[in-house]
Amino acid sequence: MPVTRDLTKLKTVSISEYRKPKTLTEIETQEDGTPIQGPMDDFSAEQFDQAWTEIANKMKAQGKDSIVVCLTKRKPELASDFKIMLTIDNKTMENQLEREKQDILDFIRQRLNNSAIIIETRMAEEGKEQAFLYTNKDKFKKLAEKNPHLILLQKRLNLDIEF
Repeated sequence: MPVTRDLTKLKTVSISEYRKPKTLTEIETQEDGTPIQGPMDDFSAEQFDQAWTEIANKMKAQGKDSIVVCLTKRKPELASDFKIMLTIDNKTMENQLEREKQDILDFIRQRLNNSAIIIETRMAEEGKEQAFLYTNKDKFKKLAEKNPHLILLQKRLNLDIEF
C-alpha cells in the first residue's frame, strides 16, 4: 500500500536540545516550582544587614511605621537556600508584611544581586516574649522584682502607685 502523506512535513525531535548543560539558574526553582530567573550571587551577613537596614529606613521615610516595626523588632535569620526567616508577633503584623513583601523582596534582591532570596515568617512563641507593661501598677511590680526596697519605700512614704 503506498504512503499518501507527505513525510517531509512531520516534526522531528532533536536530542541535542536535551544534551545542553543546564545553567544554575535553570536548575534552581522557587518554592512554587517556577524556575529562578536572574543572578544568584553569594552575599555576606554584613551585606545582608546593610540591605535590611536600608529597606527599613526606606519604609520609615515613606511613613510605613508598622512595617518598620516588623522589620526591626527582631533580627532576621539567614537560613540555607537564601531564605530569610523573620519572626513576628501576631497575625496583624503578618498581614501588613504580606502587603509590602514584594517591594521588600525586590529591594533586597536588587541590592544583593540575588533573585533566589525569599522571606518566610513565623510567629513568636508567647512564653518567651516579655509582656508589655501598660499600667503603673504593672510597672511598679516589675521594678519591685528587681529592687525589693521599692516596696518598703512605698509603704514608708504611703505612696499610691495607681495614680
